[in-house]
Amino acid sequence: MSINRRRAPKSEVSRKKKLDGHAGELEYAGLIGGEVLSGVGKGDVKDRQGFLHSLKSGKKWQLFLYNEERIRRSRSLGLLAPCLESFAWDKKEYFKHREKCIAFMETNQRERGKAMAQKLTNAEVKKAIGRNVYVLSKERLAFATSGVCEKLRDKKCLRRFLDEAIFNAGEVDFLVVRDTHLLGDKVFKVFPRDIVLDVFTSALAPSV
Repeated sequence: MSINRRRAPKSEVSRKKKLDGHAGELEYAGLIGGEVLSGVGKGDVKDRQGFLHSLKSGKKWQLFLYNEERIRRSRSLGLLAPCLESFAWDKKEYFKHREKCIAFMETNQRERGKAMAQKLTNAEVKKAIGRNVYVLSKERLAFATSGVCEKLRDKKCLRRFLDEAIFNAGEVDFLVVRDTHLLGDKVFKVFPRDIVLDVFTSALAPSV
């Protein structure tokens, strides 16, 4: 069992990324003679033919960030709802139990070494510290994720899922990726929707 101690980026980091992203949108719009779209829709830039382009930049990028209501009423992304339900615990109790679990793991690492501590199972942790909703959430999430993976084994389901996650079910026509990382070439690479879906579906769907 491992503990995820990552935190959300600091506000100044998030602000810089947002500004950099907007600057990239302006630059790309200028290159294609398009216009930057305001709001929180999938499309970032509209070209002269009216096609929408979604821009992603940096070393890592996020496909979608929707609230629970949006996911539940979504045509394809709704299959993620059981994953959200894995965390249906009292927030204060959840974080209190999370800290208790982290403290136990850190003590275990100091006493037995990191390698041995990482081999601890959820069952062993629960036996040592008692009922813990953080551990129970992880177990429920693992079960729910297994169900999602099973559903996404169907290529048609996977393609619909990717289409809604990346292109908002056909709203956006092109995915534009720009590697602005330290060693990135900073070139705007434009991929049509159908090609992206074909490649991703083939790469992610299991062979039959």
